[in-house]
Amino acid sequence: MFRRSKANKSDLDNAAVMQAVNRSQAMISFDPAGYILDANDNFLTTMGYALDEIVGQHHQIFLSQAQRADPDYQTFWSQLAEGQLTAGDVARQTKSGDTIWITAAYAPVFDATGQVERVIKLATDITVKKVEHDILIDHLNALAKGDLTVLIPKAQTEDFEKVRKTFNKMASGLQMMVDAIVDEAAVLKQTSIAVQASSASLATYAKDNAAILEKSKHALSDIGREIVESQQAAGRLEQQAQNTARKSSDGEAIVTSTAQAIDRLEDMANRVSKTTTVIESFAFQTNLLSLNAAVEAARAGDAGKGFAVVASEVQNLAMRSGEASKEIAELTRKSEVEVASGLRYVKQASDALREISRAVALVVDEIATISRAAQAQTQELAAVEKSVDDLDHTVSQIEHASKQGAQNAAAMLQGVENFDRLVSSFLRPNSEGAPAADHQNTG
Repeated sequence: MFRRSKANKSDLDNAAVMQAVNRSQAMISFDPAGYILDANDNFLTTMGYALDEIVGQHHQIFLSQAQRADPDYQTFWSQLAEGQLTAGDVARQTKSGDTIWITAAYAPVFDATGQVERVIKLATDITVKKVEHDILIDHLNALAKGDLTVLIPKAQTEDFEKVRKTFNKMASGLQMMVDAIVDEAAVLKQTSIAVQASSASLATYAKDNAAILEKSKHALSDIGREIVESQQAAGRLEQQAQNTARKSSDGEAIVTSTAQAIDRLEDMANRVSKTTTVIESFAFQTNLLSLNAAVEAARAGDAGKGFAVVASEVQNLAMRSGEASKEIAELTRKSEVEVASGLRYVKQASDALREISRAVALVVDEIATISRAAQAQTQELAAVEKSVDDLDHTVSQIEHASKQGAQNAAAMLQGVENFDRLVSSFLRPNSEGAPAADHQNTG
């Protein structure tokens, strides 16, 4: 009695479960070979058949021709007959030929001997969800390909409505972001073009300046050589002027010595003149004495003849001495005149040599000043040449940096153009080839 009650309760429970399943799901039963035994109202409504239209028919009536030819389908029922459970989302054809999607579970039912006596299929219609899923996938694929105009127009379920709003909001946000990127890319492109042009101009300017600086360096080098040559010539001229100054000084000393010698000659001439005066006086006295002796000899007669001869000879000698002293006096006078004239010329020469010495000294000073100035100019020119070299180096660096900047700007411009082409691949509203779309209703 108790066991029967327990069995009855179990049967009642099973019946209640089957009723619950019957109300909530589509159910159909097959024999192990796949022929239809029974189906509930949910299944019949879903597939569009009446029960008597499908009982005894094979499962294949719900498949497309492609599904029937699938090799996996050939082993499908043999696996169920062996007791394997199969479940999944599958496409099926209704009586009208429409395709619907269902979530199906094929469950083998065993008899008391453990053999499969039938297969129960429980199914839920997921066509709407499948359609909405495919719509989402299609829109995501279009979005992935760069079409920013795609918006999901409507939803059939509340859950998909949330998905639709989220997708449309994402697509609109992505569209605004790409629009902003396109605008910034256009600005960056113009900036890159301007930077490239400026860099090219700066490189050209630096190149021209480098050429000018190179010419300046050559000119400065030539000027430097000329200054060095001038400095060397000034040094030689200074040496020659110093030699001239020394020779002038030596000449002045010689002239001074000559003047002193002439002074001595003049003194000697004066003494000679005085001596000739004494000689003339002596000759005159001797002549007077000889005349007196001749007178006295004449008075003595024969006794004085010899003395008269001597007196006559002395007189002759006195006369010749007087004449000689006169000639010497005349020569001495002429010598004094010539010595005085020579002394005057020597003094003039001495004065001229002094002026020459002073002028040479001034020339030496001026040449030394020129030489120092040339040396200072050489040092300053060396500093200028170094500055020009530094400037040339700086200009070369600027030229190199400008060329590098131009290359970088060209590379950046190429990158911007590539980026622009990439961004242009997005299909956006108002872009070429984009369909008109209502962007207000993105919710």
